[in-house]
Amino acid sequence: MTDALRALGVAAACGACAAETPIPEGAVPLDAIVTARQLAGAWEWAHVEVEDGTLRRERERWTFAPTPDPRRLVGRYTRDVLVRSLDGVPFQCNQETRYDQRSEIFVEATAIATGVAIREISYRVDPGPCERGLRELGSYVGKLHRGELELVWPGGEATLTRATDAPEPPPPARAEPPGGRWTWNVTSWTRVGMVREEHEDWELAVGDDGMIGGTYVREVREHSPDGDVIACAGAPSWGFVDRYLVRGKPTEDGGGDWRIEEIDLVAGDHPCIAATPRRTLDSAVLAADGEHVVIRWRGKRRQVLLRPGDE
Repeated sequence: MTDALRALGVAAACGACAAETPIPEGAVPLDAIVTARQLAGAWEWAHVEVEDGTLRRERERWTFAPTPDPRRLVGRYTRDVLVRSLDGVPFQCNQETRYDQRSEIFVEATAIATGVAIREISYRVDPGPCERGLRELGSYVGKLHRGELELVWPGGEATLTRATDAPEPPPPARAEPPGGRWTWNVTSWTRVGMVREEHEDWELAVGDDGMIGGTYVREVREHSPDGDVIACAGAPSWGFVDRYLVRGKPTEDGGGDWRIEEIDLVAGDHPCIAATPRRTLDSAVLAADGEHVVIRWRGKRRQVLLRPGDE
């Protein structure tokens, strides 16, 4: 065999050896990079559970977008949580039988040998009386399997599906809180065993001078739970309506709250309140808290107003 032929044989043998050389430790296989690119787009996840007298519905919508680096994507997901009381007992945080929490988490995804590493890098939350505002950032390993995205993390896993519909359009513009219309409702029992229902409908506006003003209508109705006639009413139920005028100004601490006062009222009348017809005008501190308004009256009485239709 000539030296030239021997050289060609050695080169061929070395080429075969190179083809069989294993991927160096820490290197990312091509199929992992392809998998990462296939994450681009929108994904959805939902979960419902009932526990301790409450229903909890969680929904997430994930979106990934490619970057100039074929191994990396950026994205975010919105997380909406609805908690509803099944026994009719209001939650203390907002005085309603349901509350919502919404957050937006920003993530980055990087191709690795075992799939795609997804890391949460920051977040923001929508404020509200039931929102503590704290989140712990997490990380996941994602794998595509039969068109679904399987996420695994220490202590849990979830399966996301491709989003088939466009995201819901944003809601119509609303007045900046605390301006706009607000409502408040509560149902309770009186000392004599009547069911008492209270409803308030507020209209507030903030002027260019920083002053706040508006009105609210307070409706009170009582009824007998067993349908018996109430003596003072001559019927199983009765009620009255009061109308209040309020004005206020920013608090002196500059924290964005308002000190409001009831400055006038038109009181309703009914034989059942003839013994106690007097109303006393009150004052309070009013604060916007996300899509709620929290009012703290003198005597530590607290009200949480919400948008009509969000009950």
